Amino acid sequence: DGDHSGAIWQVFGRRGMGWNAQSPTADSSIEGFKRPPTAVLGVSPSPAIERQPVSIDASGSTDLDGSVVSYDFDFQGDGTPEIAGATNPAQSFTYPNAGTFHPRVTVHDNEGQTDTAARTLQVTVAPTTPPPPSTPAPSLASKAPTIVLARTGTKGRVRFTVRCDSACAGTARLTITRKLAKKLGLGRRRTVGSLRVRLTAAGQKRFTIKLTKKTLRAMRRAGVRRLTTSLTVTVTDAEHQRAAKGRGTRIRR
Repeated sequence: DGDHSGAIWQVFGRRGMGWNAQSPTADSSIEGFKRPPTAVLGVSPSPAIERQPVSIDASGSTDLDGSVVSYDFDFQGDGTPEIAGATNPAQSFTYPNAGTFHPRVTVHDNEGQTDTAARTLQVTVAPTTPPPPSTPAPSLASKAPTIVLARTGTKGRVRFTVRCDSACAGTARLTITRKLAKKLGLGRRRTVGSLRVRLTAAGQKRFTIKLTKKTLRAMRRAGVRRLTTSLTVTVTDAEHQRAAKGRGTRIRR
């Protein structure tokens, strides 16, 4: 694509038929060797993308018997130059929309002669940029279960508190020494109370563990009003985090 008039004039000029040639008379022949400039237009990138700059370059234009002095740039190719009389042969233009355009340059030489070159440019739709992936909110680190045990209890019972960041389960036991078990007539049985611990969801719960009826009867027979026990609680949560705690606890009957 483009205007090839400059090249045609070069051929005419070499044959003495330049733009200033005069018609010969019967008595004389006058040859003209003045040549118009030759316009050359480069476009990059091609094809182009809408809303991104495009280089329109006419620096390859020449004038063999003079010099190129100015450039008119019609970026849209609609016949109305956006830039006229420019001395810089390289320009930049951004096409706001996709479509087919015919950018054109008209070059002027120092003798007032002109030449025009044009290109066909396809401008494509800008690619859609996908939204950035959403970043999940950082999860708080789950803590192991916490257990708080009481020092004393009354009415044959003692309380403790369990807190878990997720569902959890475990056991609680009250035990006494072998010597005390023998004194109460419990034989080798040292466990005097037990309880299953369970939370179905994250939270905190207070539990009560009781002495067995057999232990309470044995305390009455032996005249023991206060029993020294060891309370041990073990809990494991849904993340397999385990907590265990024990302490001595005195329980009144």
